[in-house]
Amino acid sequence: MQQRLALTRSVLERVNAKHGGQMACSVQVGGDPGAIFVTGTYEHLADYQKVRESMAGDSELQMMMAGGAGMNTSAQDTIWRVIVPAGPPQGWVTLNGARMHMPRIVDAMTMGVEITEYVTKLTGRQLGFMVASTGDLSRVAWSMFADGLADVETLEDQTQSDAGYMELFARSAGLFVDGSLIGAIHQRFD
Repeated sequence: MQQRLALTRSVLERVNAKHGGQMACSVQVGGDPGAIFVTGTYEHLADYQKVRESMAGDSELQMMMAGGAGMNTSAQDTIWRVIVPAGPPQGWVTLNGARMHMPRIVDAMTMGVEITEYVTKLTGRQLGFMVASTGDLSRVAWSMFADGLADVETLEDQTQSDAGYMELFARSAGLFVDGSLIGAIHQRFD
């Protein structure tokens, strides 16, 4: 794992420095111990396209990636549309996701933004909200940056002990697919 993480970080350093990338990687705490997640934030898809095209022409980068080919067992590329951006990046990220009931997508999106605004006001921290643009289009996710696991716990305690948040959670019944709510904590590396 350490070797894969070091290679991923060196590839991202080159992509960011030489190709205008805005990428970081993270590992999930409490999830798959072998998974490395790579994320990037781009204002427009065309910006992401420019980075990908620039990377394709970099023979040194291609050699770096080829050297680690045997280390990766699978890869998946998902593009998300940010509806409400999360706050400034920090070392830890909480992610919560769900799948919307497609016939109720407008109501689910409205509720997603309402939850985002409420949690931001409650915690004083900017909660982000996004929807999938590729893959399963019924997916939505909320993300918030934190200083560490103690900070994550404090943020969870704030929401889970708040009656207003619990009311929003109850009102969301029927908007999201039962059993689809997931949560994750990631340690982030720039």
